[in-house]
Formats: sequence, structure tokens, C-alpha cells
Amino acid sequence: MDLYNSSFASFLFLARLLPQSTAEVRGDRELAEGEGEEQGMAEAHLTLLLLAASMSCLVTASQAHQKIHIVGGSYGWKIPPNTTFYEEWANKQSFFVGDKLVFLYTTGLQNVIEASEEEEFTYCKQTNVEDVQFVGPTILQLTKAGVHYFYCSVGLHCEGGQKLRVNVTHEAAA
Repeated sequence: MDLYNSSFASFLFLARLLPQSTAEVRGDRELAEGEGEEQGMAEAHLTLLLLAASMSCLVTASQAHQKIHIVGGSYGWKIPPNTTFYEEWANKQSFFVGDKLVFLYTTGLQNVIEASEEEEFTYCKQTNVEDVQFVGPTILQLTKAGVHYFYCSVGLHCEGGQKLRVNVTHEAAA
């Protein structure tokens, strides 16, 4: 994982850990004693910090002509509501060499396996596994053109539709 991947993964992890307000840090009792204005300032500073970090990540990605795809959008990487959910999501995307896939999941409840063959992907077999990621969020860069296969090997998640096929192409000349 390169420095950019590491920084972005750290940002995602820390952003999920931050309290939503100072009320979570100090407790509601103190806020009830008239410290609402201070809470507003703290929330504003936190919002600005997260916005600046987000913009930094986006600027870096756009400068390198890369797109960051959050797999499944706001749903993330978990057992889908139907077996075609991730296929439908992928069909709405364009994937190019250099793009990144971000699999948002809870460590221990999901994983990400990259399979080398379509049959392994289709039948959820673990025979020719190229890569296994156990710690979420997982960020993978698409380094070569062609079809890439990903799935979760926990329980029957793959059979339930927690799998993703992406067709990666070279970016068209501008």
C-alpha cells in the first residue's frame, strides 16, 4: 500500500471514530448548563477540518487522474439486499487504470478477496486467490486493464451476492 492509500485509509478510519459533537465528548449534562455556543464552535472547527482533509484527498486524486469508487456507494461492502446489488452498482460506474476501489466494512465481519478467474468468482470458490484483505476499510488500486473479480469469503456472503466484477479500461485520450 503506497503512502496515498495509507493516508486515505487513515483518514477514513479516523473520520469514523470522531465524535459527532462535543456532547458525545463531555456528556449532555454540561451542555444543559449553557455551553451550547462552545459546542457550535467545536462542531464548526471539526467540520472545517474534515472538509479540508476531504478536499486534500480529492485534489490529490484528481491531479493523478484517478477516481475513488466507494464500493456499493453509501451502502458499503456488506451482505447486499439482493444478489444483483453490486452488479447494478458497478454497471453505473466507469473504471480506469489508476482508479481506486474503497471497500468500507467492519474488520472481522467482512473481507475482500480478489479472484483471478471468473469461475472462482461465479461459484464463490477459493482456489486461485490473488489477494485477501481482512482489515477494513480496504483500498485497492486498479493497476491493469481487464476484468477484476472481488468477493467476500465470510460465511455465505459471496453466495448471497457480496461480490463485485469490474471491467477496467485504459482512460480514453482527452
